[in-house]
Amino acid sequence: MKRPIRALKMYQNNVGGAKHRTSWRGESRQHSGRARLPFKQAYELANPEFNVRSIKHPSGYEMTLIDESHLIGGSKQRALIGYIADIKQDELVYAGPSSGYAQIAIAYCALLSGKTARIFIDQTNINPLSEMAKSFGATIVPFSSQDSGSSRLKMIQKQAEIYVDRAGGRAFLLPFGMDHPDVKKLYASAFAPLRSYKPKRIWVVAGSGMIFSTLSSIWPDAEF
Repeated sequence: MKRPIRALKMYQNNVGGAKHRTSWRGESRQHSGRARLPFKQAYELANPEFNVRSIKHPSGYEMTLIDESHLIGGSKQRALIGYIADIKQDELVYAGPSSGYAQIAIAYCALLSGKTARIFIDQTNINPLSEMAKSFGATIVPFSSQDSGSSRLKMIQKQAEIYVDRAGGRAFLLPFGMDHPDVKKLYASAFAPLRSYKPKRIWVVAGSGMIFSTLSSIWPDAEF
């Protein structure tokens, strides 16, 4: 669990403690009981430089590798930090599979933004990914169901909707898989430094429908 510990230290160093209460544009301030970073600092932490390197196969075939393994919450955090900044509610609620990385990206970006996160997952035993999200301050809500697959996901999404409805405007339900037009625009914007690349074929090692559709919009002529 070295990555969350390092990230928490970076957060604490940048925020300078919880005593700061100045404006969002200036120093960090208190929000939802947490110190919130100025947006520029939060964005930079969530959007480090792309790790890009060229690889040449012995056969002579060349490829460019974009490695996002250095990101705490995976590639989606690049868009989430901006999306969260425009949400007025103090609590972010999400429902998804316990095996998904979105829960970590949400917890991490919520921490940077001074908000709280409540994650509904589809199993009773909290796995390492959910533990990592919890280490960033997220409340993990395991949900047991006899259903399987998509039916079980629909059940936990319903539970999340019920929670948000009962919160009385205090909580915001994030879209499943972060598949939202605004998130896609922010994600595409984050890839601006890589627009000069003209790939003929793109391989996505691990990703989601949101990532795939966004990358295909950036490079429409590439084969996936």
